[in-house]
Amino acid sequence: MGLSYDTPKSKPSYVPATQYEVVQPLPALSIAADLVSLIVTAESVVVTATIVVDDSHHKLSVRWGDGTSDVINLGLFRSHSIQFGDAGNSPNTVRVQHVYQSPFDVGSRLVTVVATDTSGETTSESAVVDLERRYSVTFFSVVLEFPHHLDSAFETESEMEALMYAKYEGEEIFKRSWKESVVTAPNIITGTPITWALEGSGFQRELSESDEPIKIWFELAENDGPGTEDSLINKIWDVITSPVILFKMSPYSTNPGLDNYDPDDFKNLFYEMPLTLHPLTAINRTVSTGIYRLPLDRGVVFVRFNYELRLLIPIDQGGRQLMTTT
Repeated sequence: MGLSYDTPKSKPSYVPATQYEVVQPLPALSIAADLVSLIVTAESVVVTATIVVDDSHHKLSVRWGDGTSDVINLGLFRSHSIQFGDAGNSPNTVRVQHVYQSPFDVGSRLVTVVATDTSGETTSESAVVDLERRYSVTFFSVVLEFPHHLDSAFETESEMEALMYAKYEGEEIFKRSWKESVVTAPNIITGTPITWALEGSGFQRELSESDEPIKIWFELAENDGPGTEDSLINKIWDVITSPVILFKMSPYSTNPGLDNYDPDDFKNLFYEMPLTLHPLTAINRTVSTGIYRLPLDRGVVFVRFNYELRLLIPIDQGGRQLMTTT
């Protein structure tokens, strides 16, 4: 029996370890230098962005969040910095303003500033601002109108006392009284009533739409007769002269110029006290006119007033000039 030998098994060939590709690290993302600072403030419907840029910045784009934007050429701005820069005439401080139009003039807005350097690289910063419309309220001096004669047939003048006061958030912001001998007999020749202007009854104030309204009251008194008010001689005088007064009152209109109004319209012309001034409840936002109807024992007196609500747009001429230039 012959000898047998196992055929030696062949050894597997050597498989080198997996080859990994050597990847070079990515270069740092090239962006422009950051803005030095960005401050955005709002006043009424105007937003002001104060931007301090880096020396390397060449251009700014300010996106106002209402679909509009302004582009500022910083090279041109720097050349005019003495005239249009900030208080320190800094060539790198830009102050630009924007006026929001309805319906974007209320609520929150995102303002984004994008700076571009000379290589075309950009950087950006954003800020959120809250807008609230603010108004200047001007209440003009009132005029009292006397369609009736308030005194006896033997007198042409009435001793009148008027008081006007206004409150805001529970605090008195205006108070003044007037006392004067006023001719209250209606003008027989022209058929128009006598008027008494309360000099110095006007005032101004600012209001935002979230503020409380201004409330205004009027009080009026007539001191009549030869004695003191409510004295016995006054009561006797009233009894004697009242028929004559009624006779004199009847031919004259209680409100000249308003007699052809529909009764419902006529009723709506009169305001209840207190008069409320507020941007959201005003008749309109220009000049508005109204009437108080103050009843007295011998007739009525009309308090005619007008006021103006004007939207505040506090934009400065320097900001306008900057945008014109750049």
